[in-house]
Parts: sequence; C-alpha cells; structure tokens
Amino acid sequence: EFRRVLFRSRTHFVTPNGLTTGAGPHDTTTARDLAKLCVELCKRPEALRFTSTQSHAFARFLKPVFMVNHNHLLPSFPGCDGLKTGWTVAAKASMATTATHGPHRVIAVVLGCDSPQGAKAAQRLRDQLAGELMTDGFTKLAAQDLAKAKLAKTAVVAKAPLKAGPTLKPEPGFWDWLGDRSEEHTSELQSPCNLVCRLLLE
Repeated sequence: EFRRVLFRSRTHFVTPNGLTTGAGPHDTTTARDLAKLCVELCKRPEALRFTSTQSHAFARFLKPVFMVNHNHLLPSFPGCDGLKTGWTVAAKASMATTATHGPHRVIAVVLGCDSPQGAKAAQRLRDQLAGELMTDGFTKLAAQDLAKAKLAKTAVVAKAPLKAGPTLKPEPGFWDWLGDRSEEHTSELQSPCNLVCRLLLE
C-alpha cells in the first residue's frame, strides 16, 4: 500500500537487492519516484545518521570488517549527509544524495551514468552530476529567499504611515491686515481680489 500511494504505477520492485543480473523480471523505477522516497527518508533522522557515516568497523570474532561509504560527496560537498550509491548492469552508476544548507535541504537523483573509461570514471561522472544538481538547487533557493525578502521589505514600506511635518503658523501679512480693515464687506466678497477692488473704490 505504501508503494502504491507513493510511487503510483511507475515503480515496480520485485527483488530485495535491486540487482539486474539474470533474465529478470527486474526492478523498474524513475528518478522522480526515487526522489519521493528520499523525501520520506529524510524525515527520519535515524536514517540520516547511518547514511552520513563515512566509514564503520563491524566487529567480528577473528577480524573486524571495515566498510567505507562510496558516497564521495560526504567529505567533499558541504552539508551532504546521504543517501545511497549503486551500480547495476541495467542502471549503471547511480546515486541518490542529499545535503542541507541553512533551512533548506536539496535532493539529487542521478541514474544511468556510464563511461568508456570504465566503472570508476562513471562513478566520478555520477558524483559530479549530483554535486552540480545540488549546487543548482541551493542557488535557486537562495534566489527565492532574496526575492521574498525584497517583497516583504517593499510591503512593510508601503504599509508604513507617512509622518506629518511640523505645522507652521503663518505670520500676519497683507491679507490678514486687509481682512481686519474690511470685516463689514466680507459677506459680499468672494475672493481677496474682489476685496482689494472694493477697498480701492472706497
């Protein structure tokens, strides 16, 4: 049920290990479906604790087994803490990886990397592509954060009330003197110009 809801019909798992040797049937999936699985996996810190481990020594009775993580982005890409590398005959060199930077997390899925120089060259190409995808993701997220900050700043400025300037008390002038001299005519006059003409006529 979990697989059906998460992957719809584009993913079909038939083996516990994902190997594609033999006649099949083989597992089939897409980069998008694997990214969805990675999103769910990244919600579990206990899983990231294992995927971010670069090496681990497994104790045995006679001799410990020392295992090294093949995700070369763990020590080289800032914030990388997973997830899984792999190689199969059908999918070639593949990787699902993730990293955090500030409040953001990005996930990159690379499938089908091959090289005429062999498996090691294909793995280097896979690592390079995954790193470029995550860098591009962080760059776009940073641009979005900057745009949101500018928009929020503009909104705050637009909502800020305008501060009224100091009220200046006008000094007594000609029109004030003129108004005092002609109080008896104010009911008849419509403007200062009419008032001046009336006084001159008188």
